[in-house]
This record gives sequence, structure tokens and C-alpha cells, in this order.
Amino acid sequence: MKPVKLIMPFLFLSLICCCQYMTKELPSFDPVTVNENTVHLQDANEDDNHKIILVNTSTDKILCTYAFKGYNIYDSIFDYHFAQKIFIVLMSGRYLELDIPTGKVTEISLDFTVDTSFIFEDQLWIFPVQRDKKGQPTRVLKYNKDMESHWDTFKEGISYGDNTKFGNNAYLAYFSRMYDYYGIYNYTSDTLIDISNLSLYGTVPFLCNSYLFFRYDDPALQINMLMNDIFKINSFEPLSYEKFYTTPSDWNVFVTNVYEKNEDVFLYCSESIIVLDKNTKQLKQKVDLPEYRYISFSHCRNGSIWCCAEKSDGVYKFNMSDYSLKVIH
Repeated sequence: MKPVKLIMPFLFLSLICCCQYMTKELPSFDPVTVNENTVHLQDANEDDNHKIILVNTSTDKILCTYAFKGYNIYDSIFDYHFAQKIFIVLMSGRYLELDIPTGKVTEISLDFTVDTSFIFEDQLWIFPVQRDKKGQPTRVLKYNKDMESHWDTFKEGISYGDNTKFGNNAYLAYFSRMYDYYGIYNYTSDTLIDISNLSLYGTVPFLCNSYLFFRYDDPALQINMLMNDIFKINSFEPLSYEKFYTTPSDWNVFVTNVYEKNEDVFLYCSESIIVLDKNTKQLKQKVDLPEYRYISFSHCRNGSIWCCAEKSDGVYKFNMSDYSLKVIH
């Protein structure tokens, strides 16, 4: 999964004064038991009181809510198969590690400002804020499951961690912070794939399962109204794809994940969940979510899509079979 992804550029962090956080004592929490059915969601509804929620998707139970009072969380990463830990990037630039079995929060000391972070191919990747130029490698810090770290180089650009697998190959979407190039990285063969002809307007590719998508402002309008081009990838090498769907600009939504179940394709947005027919590519249903979520986390697990219900102090469970939506408190 992605696990996680955001669209806000992170370069401004280098300008933020983090003195208020340097003396703040880190919180601690009660121990929690998690398993492969556990997902995490992020609640940013209240300033300086961001929360991380753990949900057991097999029992429809909220396991716990970690309240980070006085902290603004930019991003958080959790993958049960990598570690029973949540990795947290604060707006101040600090990088925290929450050990779920003990509830202890510690800081991972870094000598740089974090741009993006994610888990991919059994490694925790951390890209620092850095200059990037097409054709020139960038730096990335990687941790293994034992939290042993080493510096590595990336072909070019940076990534939000959007990835997929075709056959025996693992692919990662990447882009430039200057938004002047983007592509797909074949991690298995260490090669780059040019996808520049897929979008005339999108500058950051998002990859989920076998779908590649771009979001952009409607070029025909004078006001900013978002559209999304969704492509179904049949093969990366050679590159083979088909245009699957474009969201209308009057919806003004941005797609953050694409899921499949049986003959349905689900576009998850921060405002709604759009259901499409996989074969005809026609709209079947658009389910509006009762509130806009600033943090567009979602997970697909056990036949449902899970996302945060910030104002309801809980989580949404969207049933992918009957399209029903309910709040779990």
C-alpha cells in the first residue's frame, strides 16, 4: 500500500523554526497488540492535536488512538510486515519512532530535513530535502528491519513511495521537486521507464496497483478545478496502457488511491469514493463522504476501504460489495 501518501511539497520545512519542539517531552502510550489486519489512519482535524488511529479491520474495532497534543504530524508510516512501529514525520522536521508493543516514542536523530519517507521492498526509505536534476542521482537513507541504516543513491528525483508489482519486478513512481520530469523506476532491474507521453498536464505520477494517475487543473477554466487522468497499465516493459477514466472538473476531487474488487474499480478521493465498472469504464456510483479530510490516508483491507472520519471522532468503513458507508467509533 501504499501505505501512505501526501501532495504538499515539503521544501518549506527547512524554513520552519522548530525551537518550540526541541524541549518538548515526547509522549508515551499504552502497549497495543497488532496483527496483519491492523491499519493506521491519521487525524489532522485539530491543529496541534494530531492523532494516529490503529484499526483492526477484521473485527471492526479501533484498537487505540494516539493523541499527539502539541505536535503537528506531516506524515506517518506503518507496515506490520516491516515492523511493529509507526514512523512519524513532524512538521518541525523531527523523525519519530513509536514502538507499538511498548508504547514508547523515541526520536531518530537525523542531520537533514526529511522530504518524503515510506516503506518499500522491506526497507524504510527517507529522502532528504535536496536539489535534483534530470539524469543525476539523488541520496536516500535506507533502514532494514533491524533498523540498520545505510546511504544509497536513487537514479534521479524523489518518490512518495507509490509502487506496484508486475511479475517478478517491483516498480516505484518518482518525480522532480522542480516538477520538470517524472517516470517509473524498475527497482528489480535498476532501470528507468519514460512515461512522459501519458499526461500533458500532470507533473507527479501516482501509482497504485496496476493504475497510474495524474491530477491537474482543468486547462479550459480560469479557476482551479481539479481533474484526474486514470490509466490502466497492462505492461511496463514494453510500456502498454489504456486511458481508463477522467474525473470531471466540476467534481473538483483529487484521487489518492485506486482499488479493485471483482468487476469494480474504486477511486478513493478525500471527498468521495467513485465506483467504476472495470469492463465498460462507466460510472456506477459516487459516494460522497460527509466531510473533507486534509490527510488523505486510506487502506483497502478485508473487503472494505478504510479512512479517517475526523469530525466524527472515528473511522469510515466503506463496504466494497454493497457500497455502504458506516462510522466506527
